[in-house]
Parts: sequence; structure tokens; C-alpha cells
Amino acid sequence: MIQIEPIGTVHTPFEETSEAPNQGYKADAQGVISLDTAFEAGLADFEVGDTVLVLWWAEAADEGILEVERAHGKGVFKTRSPARPNRICITPCEITGIEGADVEVRGVDMIDGTAIIDLKEPLDYLGPWDEYRDLREAYERTKGA
Repeated sequence: MIQIEPIGTVHTPFEETSEAPNQGYKADAQGVISLDTAFEAGLADFEVGDTVLVLWWAEAADEGILEVERAHGKGVFKTRSPARPNRICITPCEITGIEGADVEVRGVDMIDGTAIIDLKEPLDYLGPWDEYRDLREAYERTKGA
């Protein structure tokens, strides 16, 4: 049996999933990841401006969905939908501040109180946060099209 224990929680302005953007890079929503102080040393070398991949548990998501209707019938593994057999989600965020075990981030798309299961540095080929922001800007330019 696989066991995953949260390392902290995230505090966001979203009380319901319907309030959250479907992708964090599409908005500038701010949040604070509050790690258990036992994990504070794991933040060493992260700096303001860095991109961090936030792995979180989508507690309210439906585990039984394998095709996503709003994605025109795509299989769930071809989407970033939180509704999936294992409710593990990943969101790239920009670090805007670090104070002790609290990490201030921009680009959250999870509801307030969501369990954080890991933080990771992105692979170099994924690019810096500015490129995620470019994706958001491209989305904004084309969403009305």
C-alpha cells in the first residue's frame, strides 16, 4: 500500500473549486504554502523568483472519471484535470516570498486548505516562470477567439 503524508497545506483565496482558475498560470492568484516546520530545511536554496512545482492532493476530485467532457472527450491522462484515479495534481508557481516554513507563491489553482504532498524544482527544459506567464498571456490573447 502506498502512503503519502502531506508536508503542509496551502492557503488560497478559493473556497470552492469553481472559484479557482483551471490553470494557475492563467491568473495571478496568490497563496501561502505552510509547510510543517520539520520540512523547513528542505527549502534551502529556493529564492524569490524561482519556479516551484507544487504537488497537491485534490481531495474533492472525482476518482472515477477517465474521460474529461470539458476537454472534448480526452482521456484523463491527457489532461491536467484534478479528477483522476489518483488525485495527485501539479501546479507551477512563482515564489514571491519565503519566511521560515511559509512560502508565498503566485499562480495557485487549488482551494484553500489543500494538502501539499511535495515541492519540486522544475526540470530545466520546462523553462522559467516567465515562460509560464507567456503561456498565460497567449491564453488571454486567444481565449476570445
